[in-house]
Amino acid sequence: MSLTPAKKLDSIGIEAICDRITAGESQQSIANGLAIAEASLRQWLAADPSRSARARAARSESARHWDDQAEKVLIGADESSPGSISIARELAHHYRWRAKCYAPKDYGDKTVIMGDETSPVTVKLMADADELLKKLQKGGDD
Repeated sequence: MSLTPAKKLDSIGIEAICDRITAGESQQSIANGLAIAEASLRQWLAADPSRSARARAARSESARHWDDQAEKVLIGADESSPGSISIARELAHHYRWRAKCYAPKDYGDKTVIMGDETSPVTVKLMADADELLKKLQKGGDD
């Protein structure tokens, strides 16, 4: 009797799955290697909050792998072939994009959004509400 996908995944364990994710392997590839449907893997990860959190962390950790891949493909490009360099650039761009998606804080654009944990929005009350309303109704600052 064969194991159900969930039992097969339970026997392998979340750490082994996360090691593969961290190494840059896709969930589709992991599922194919285990002869289960990708949906079964996704459902198994989502069924337990701690498994789901561990998989998210592994995906974030895999960003380093994709950044390394970008560098490797650029270094390995054949400098004498414009086509090779062009392909290497496209692959590097894709790998860095993937790193940015998986770990935006480390590899994403450094845009500060007001109101996040490191840059809270502060409100300074300049005048009480009645005075401010009167000024606005007059149409200007006095």
